[in-house]
Amino acid sequence: MNRIGTRLADGLREAGREAGLPARVTGPPTIPFLTFDDDPDLYSNQVFCADMTRNGVYMHPHHNWFISYAHSDDDIDRTLERARASMRLLAEKRSDADWPLNV
Repeated sequence: MNRIGTRLADGLREAGREAGLPARVTGPPTIPFLTFDDDPDLYSNQVFCADMTRNGVYMHPHHNWFISYAHSDDDIDRTLERARASMRLLAEKRSDADWPLNV
C-alpha cells in the first residue's frame, strides 16, 4: 500500500508541475491528500475533485484519501492519466480573470 500510495502522490505532484500548478500531497502514503499552495479555501481542490469524479475517479476535496490492497498499479495509472487532464482543466479555469467565481 505504501508503494501504491507513493506512486499516486509522486504522480499527482508531477501532474501539477506539468500543468503549472503548485500541487502538494501531504499525509502518509496510505492516506494522501492533495492541496494547492495558493488555495486556502480549497476552491482548486473542489474543481479538481469534481472533474476527477466526472471522469470516474472519486477523490474527496476536503479529506485524506485511503489506499487499500484493492488498488492496483493499473488503477494508479488510470488515476494519474485522468489527474493530468483535470489539472490542465484546473489551470485553464484558474487563468480566467473571474477565478474563483468561475468555479
